[in-house]
Amino acid sequence: MTLKIVRSEISRFLAAREPEVLALKGAWGTGKTYTWKKLIRDLSQSMDLPTHRYSYVSLFGVNSLQDFKFLLFQQSVPNNIIGHEASISSFRDNALGFSESFGRKGLKWFQNLPVLKDFSLEMRSLAFLSLRDTLICIDDLERKGHELKVGDILGLISQLKEEKNCKVALIMNDNGFGSTDSKEFEKYREKVIDVELRFDPMVQECIEIAFDENEEIYLKLKTRIAQLGIKNIRIIFRIKRLVRLIAPYLRDAEPEVMDQAIHTLALLTWCYLAADDVAPNYEYVKKSHLGLLDFEKKELSDKEKAWNATLRDYGFLNIDEFDLILAELVETGYVTEANLTKPLNALNSQILANKGDKSFSEAWRLYHGSFENNQNQVISLVYERFKENTKYISPLNLNGTVSLLRDLGRGDLAEDCILHYVKERRDNPEIFNLDRNPFAGDIKDSRIIEEFKKEYAKLAPQVSLREVIASIAGKNGWGGKDIEVMSNASEDEYYQIFKTENGNRLYSFVNACLQFNIIGNTSEKEKLVASKAEAALRRIAQESEINRRRVASYGINVNRGT
Repeated sequence: MTLKIVRSEISRFLAAREPEVLALKGAWGTGKTYTWKKLIRDLSQSMDLPTHRYSYVSLFGVNSLQDFKFLLFQQSVPNNIIGHEASISSFRDNALGFSESFGRKGLKWFQNLPVLKDFSLEMRSLAFLSLRDTLICIDDLERKGHELKVGDILGLISQLKEEKNCKVALIMNDNGFGSTDSKEFEKYREKVIDVELRFDPMVQECIEIAFDENEEIYLKLKTRIAQLGIKNIRIIFRIKRLVRLIAPYLRDAEPEVMDQAIHTLALLTWCYLAADDVAPNYEYVKKSHLGLLDFEKKELSDKEKAWNATLRDYGFLNIDEFDLILAELVETGYVTEANLTKPLNALNSQILANKGDKSFSEAWRLYHGSFENNQNQVISLVYERFKENTKYISPLNLNGTVSLLRDLGRGDLAEDCILHYVKERRDNPEIFNLDRNPFAGDIKDSRIIEEFKKEYAKLAPQVSLREVIASIAGKNGWGGKDIEVMSNASEDEYYQIFKTENGNRLYSFVNACLQFNIIGNTSEKEKLVASKAEAALRRIAQESEINRRRVASYGINVNRGT
């Protein structure tokens, strides 16, 4: 049912003089509650509602009919403040109005009422009896507490309509019921509910619900959301929030950086939050399993083929370091500026380079963009543009270029690209450190791996044992270079570090070294790390009784080796 029809029917329901029960049903996240609240706020200002008051109640976690009844009274507000949350002040107004039926003595008692809990069970029941001629919205039926029965809820709704002249709107996710609740709902629905509306807006209508702004950034975002076919309002709002968070950090970058951020955030947020079979698997996308530069070599399941078709249609052909920072934003909800700076600057520089007449992207467009018999032209242009743009090309794209040239029979040019890349990128030794490269698993060419390891061994700055332990402490990973430094360090170096660290940092340092005794399939060098760390700790344990107890708390036999 389109949003236009839903709005028309809700308007009719609100204007009708006779009491009615309307059920607004739809899938999770489609914006039922948001649409209802917006409509009731707008329409209450433009029409004369036949009811005198309005009460919105969520049944989320409500476990008793008594609590439900009192919430209906407590949440009640006059029509002129619809759209504002019920408050202590509005509750006092309700209580004072209710008290008039008790005379002057009752009025005095209610005027001195300090808190809601002072309402006794009897008073709560009486408060519900005072509820009449009220427009009521009951939300989250399927999320009620386990002790509250669906039959009791529908029975109370019927009472509100028949005996209290109330109009009731019921908002629900009809796929959220358990089997027992579903059967109970089916048993009573025809007797209680007068009108059922299926809330299933189209993609453009969902976008209309979520966006009031017409800023350029949101116009582009709406295009991406429509392209992916996202209908979940909660997901759309999350995407919108993340784009708003990242925008200030990209203000001085090229516009294409913001375009990529919008493109990536829309996709990754959808994949991260969508609980369906349509969105590609988040980890599949994040780990760059597309590998589209040598895509044809992968054996894919039917599901992966469907995911790749979606990603291809969306124009998401690979994932880069900047995208991975955006993935952190999706997962954590905040921006870490220190992590953003480097990939942002690299992407911005690459975009500036690609704006020239001799961009690397131009060569790949020639490869991907046709089925012409132009192999020699592709080889020549890819090779030429690669050498002209080497300082902007990532190791992953080096691997893709080398793979293409080898497959097309030009291994000689592939070798030349590798050597040229190593020579031109020596000003940045860390680029050769595959242990720290998030795409190391996608770099398959053995000659690239060999040359990178050789170059990094020559250029890498000497890292101290303390720096290495600090870099792996509290993390679930380390590289070969880390183990090399740690295994070559002496027992005395471990001793000095443990003696000079303190607090949580000491605790994380010790555990970082001892973890190699716990994990399986450790190498001889990793075992050596744990052995030296233990020896240093046993040495500390011999210094005093308090240190003996401290070391023992790490699970080390402090009597061994003495």
